[in-house]
Amino acid sequence: MRRDPIYLQACLNGDRSPGWRARLPTTPADLAAEALAAMEAGASSLHIHPRGGDGRESLRPVDVARAIGAIRAVLPGMPIGVSTGGWIVPDVSAREAAIRSWVEPLPDVASVNFREPGAATVMRILREKGVAVEAGLQGVGDVRTLAETGDVDACLRVLIEPPEDTAGPARRNADGMVHALDELCGPTRRLLHGHSAAAWPMLEYAARLGYETRIGLDDVGEFPDGHRAEANADLVAVAVARYLGRGGREA
Repeated sequence: MRRDPIYLQACLNGDRSPGWRARLPTTPADLAAEALAAMEAGASSLHIHPRGGDGRESLRPVDVARAIGAIRAVLPGMPIGVSTGGWIVPDVSAREAAIRSWVEPLPDVASVNFREPGAATVMRILREKGVAVEAGLQGVGDVRTLAETGDVDACLRVLIEPPEDTAGPARRNADGMVHALDELCGPTRRLLHGHSAAAWPMLEYAARLGYETRIGLDDVGEFPDGHRAEANADLVAVAVARYLGRGGREA
């Protein structure tokens, strides 16, 4: 197996509408094809939002299992993560029940947004099912919430995810979260990323900090020069080059 010079997660689809970009994957077969191309371009792991037959995001066991199974069929060793975002199933109890009912094949990891109600319970359910947790943090308050759970060490990594869509505000929020993590949580495995116009600046900032990062159509639909991107693999290839060119260090 190849040794990655960086850790770059490919976020393949997010909550984007079908057809938003030519290669935006929504079906299990599309996800498998985009996953394989992203790995060949340099991705180390995947973050996906499984969809139902109507193309909408889903936490239903059958939809999650089909997406994971399709990717594992072509990439058996690739770590696969999914979202548990509250917007997918807004009712907290229904969301918890859906996750509790997931069946094999399970994702390797799932992100939990600590700004959302029920985050601690979702985290517990995932751990009981043997699914690792990525703690999604959007501000200093989320860092405090994570610290108060006492379960920081149980998380595979923390996701520093400033929601601001311009570079300056996103950088200031990210810095606040980094400092709060240092103070309240101690050493943690960290992945830093942004979205929209902040996606590429945050990737380069992650490189300077030596943090893990991510890129894909979930986060951004344009290259750094503003030209439209249609496929995840193209974004990943550019991201690898920019990370290594901005101080990324060997893992």
